[in-house]
Amino acid sequence: MLQKLGFVPGYNKQVTELGAEGQWFDGNNVRFRYGSPEKLGGWDQLGQDKLTGAGRALHHWDNNAGIKYAAIGTNRMLYAYSGGQFYDITPIRVSIANVTFSSASGTPTVTVTFLTSHGMQEDDIILFDGVSGVTAIGSTFNDASFEDKKFMATSVPTSTSITITMPSNETGTQLNNSGDATGKPFYHVGPSQQLGGFGWGTANFGGTASGIATTTLATALTDTVTTNIVLATQQRFQILEKLELVQKILVIQTMTRQQGP
Repeated sequence: MLQKLGFVPGYNKQVTELGAEGQWFDGNNVRFRYGSPEKLGGWDQLGQDKLTGAGRALHHWDNNAGIKYAAIGTNRMLYAYSGGQFYDITPIRVSIANVTFSSASGTPTVTVTFLTSHGMQEDDIILFDGVSGVTAIGSTFNDASFEDKKFMATSVPTSTSITITMPSNETGTQLNNSGDATGKPFYHVGPSQQLGGFGWGTANFGGTASGIATTTLATALTDTVTTNIVLATQQRFQILEKLELVQKILVIQTMTRQQGP
């Protein structure tokens, strides 16, 4: 005689297979609907474009016109997706003019030189704009090789230079601080793997200097009436930090006067 088997919906992973009598023990790509197991429909790839970096966050929203958008954040870039297209909306940290290029025969490595400090780290992204003067050199690379192109910093030899890797080797006339362009480094963000004490968030996205901020007093604290305290440098102190510092100094000064002779 046939007997109907009634299994409790859901998986019981707290006991052994023998202990989970009358229950489901394991499965893959299965959901329970009306008490019965049902296979999941699966996933479809969102577009055909390859994104830079490891995806870390996804946010959906509709605008006032009802158009659907999705923001995808990776450990390198920020994208907006709508209508089957990806759009790069990564914020640019700074624009640096008078950038030049140098190449070496037989290698794809190009050294990019800046007049001022670029503030970049390895694997940071940079966009070149307004490129000129490269084509006339006779190099394998021309203006179009860099114009409106994004590159990842392969290495950072100095605070005013980085190296990038081109798709092919240099086989023509070598570049020697040639051309002129504007470099636009993107904001530096976190690693592709989670690290203790770091998290997934961006680095100094707000422009705040990292590390302990220290300074000295420009003048002695001889004023007992007002609260004007002049610092030797205020570069690394935000407004709230300055107020907190003033309050702490005033408290210490008051305690010293109370405990003094």
